[in-house]
Parts: sequence; C-alpha cells; structure tokens
Amino acid sequence: VDSVSAIDAALVEYLDMMFLEGFTIEEANKTVAAWVWHHPDHSKKAGHKLLRTYKALQGWTKLAPATTRPPMPLVFLTLIIDALCQNGAPDTALAVLLMFFAYLRPGEATRLCESVIVRPAFKGQPFAINLHPSVKGLASKVNVSDESILLDSPQAPYLGDLFESLKQGKCDASLFRKDYNVMKKDFEIAQKAVGFKQVRYVMYQARHGGPSHDRRLRQRSLQEVQQRGRWMTNASLHRYEAHARLQQEELKESVLLREKGTRLIETIGAQLLVGLKQLQAASGPTLSTKRSSSSMPAQPGCLVPLPPKVLRRRPGTSVTAARMTS
Repeated sequence: VDSVSAIDAALVEYLDMMFLEGFTIEEANKTVAAWVWHHPDHSKKAGHKLLRTYKALQGWTKLAPATTRPPMPLVFLTLIIDALCQNGAPDTALAVLLMFFAYLRPGEATRLCESVIVRPAFKGQPFAINLHPSVKGLASKVNVSDESILLDSPQAPYLGDLFESLKQGKCDASLFRKDYNVMKKDFEIAQKAVGFKQVRYVMYQARHGGPSHDRRLRQRSLQEVQQRGRWMTNASLHRYEAHARLQQEELKESVLLREKGTRLIETIGAQLLVGLKQLQAASGPTLSTKRSSSSMPAQPGCLVPLPPKVLRRRPGTSVTAARMTS
C-alpha cells in the first residue's frame, strides 16, 4: 500500500471488521494510534490526514460510546494481595495497594524511586510522595511536576513504613525491582488463585477503586479526591469516582469472599511487612533494579513513556488488513 487514500480505505475496512467482531472504541483508537506511531508521515501534524479513518472513529463513538472500567473494591483487592503474598510477590502487592490508596497509575507506581518517598519531619505526620520531581526534569502526562500525595489513608497507615523496608539507601534506586510486565503477570496469577466467579480486574482498576472507596466512607471530599487523583476537570473525576458502582461490584461475589476480604483489611499490613522482609533477605541488597529487555531504556529513577501497542493481525482478518501490518 503506497498511497494515503489506499491506506485510509484499508484502515476503514479494518475498523469495520473490528466493530462487527465486538471490539471496543478504546481498542479502535489504539489501533489507529499504533499505525500513526509507526508511520508519523500519516499523522495530522504531517498534513496527511486519514479523513475517512477518523470519520469512522467518530461514527463508532456515537454508535457505541466508550465505557469506564468499574472500580475495584478493597475487599477484593485484599484477597488478591493475600494471594500475591502467598505466591512470593509482596512487592507487587504493595505496588497495587499504593495504586488504590494514592490513586496512582500503574506506570507511576511501578517506576517510583527511593527519593520520591518523603519521611515525616515530626512525629505523628504521614509519609508523602513527591511525584514527578522537577529536580529530575520529570513531569506527568499533563506536564505537571512535584505532585504531592500524603500516605494518610486510615485503612493503610502502614504504607510509609512498608516503603522504608524496601529502601536500599540509594537515592535514585527503584523501589520495585520488577517492571510492569512482571507485576502484571503476578497480578493475573493471584487473581485466578482467589477464585472469583463474576468479576475480573486489571491493575489500573485499583486507581478507580481508591476514589470510590474514600467517597463512600466520606473520608475525603470531592475536591480532595480530585486533587489527590490529579484530575483537571470534573468530567475526569466522575469517570473514576463511582461509589454506588463499587457496591454493585461487591455484590457480584459470595458473602464468604466478601467477609474474608473484610477480615484481611486488618491484617494485610503485617502480612506485607513479613513478606517484604523475607523478599529482602532472599534477594540481598545488591540486586539490580533491572528493566525488561522489551521495555524502552530508562535512566534510574526516571519515568519514561511507553510506546503504543503495535497493530497486530488477529486470526480471520482480511488480506487487506494483513497487508497493513507487513
């Protein structure tokens, strides 16, 4: 395919196939973004607008609006954390717990360095996170630096002490010695071990669960939730804060699971501390803060953007669609 119009037509055909097979608008947007990322001369900024492709995306949005992931309840998160600890992955458990209580994106949590965890200056004060420190030239996805998050959740007052147990005394050392892909696999294995019948989660849903949890218990105001989650608009906030939907999620599983998860809320901090100490003793202080060979290179302590997923052919796709990925 060597002309923009032919590529435009092929993309429309591929999107039409995705729509009929039940893909979501999010997957369609990622598909087009992946193509443009690999072929920047076809982007809008380059002047080669894929008019029909973007019209197809607009039509798709009207016919099937984007959906929001449901929030992950704390009673189910504790079950997953318990399974992670039993599987020898307390570091992954701590990362997911931080996503819940600090409203962090998975990439932000898994790539924290020691220097961003700030100890309290006076007794009785909570630990804090100085996210995307300006001294390192870092910024968030909306280009904001030095975002402050207090680790002051009543259900997890132990978070700061757990992070202290992970530190190696190196300012730029990564707190977590696993990359995102390894943690994702840990999470999926632990979730299967729990034995959920009706629900299934991804790590990002912990960021949805935290705001909904805090609002349901009236621990934070809407303004405090918005500031903690760093959402710039009310529309963004309402996509994440859904405490009524949180209760709907809890009712999908048995009373026995819910009661077990509730009991674990009281003991999960001590369980994590024991697991982290055992992990430190087994790995030793000299274990390198390695990254996956498939991820982009990064300097220690830096957050780097990850490339979008490559457009891949699914079984049964047309020859035209297959040519697009060749």
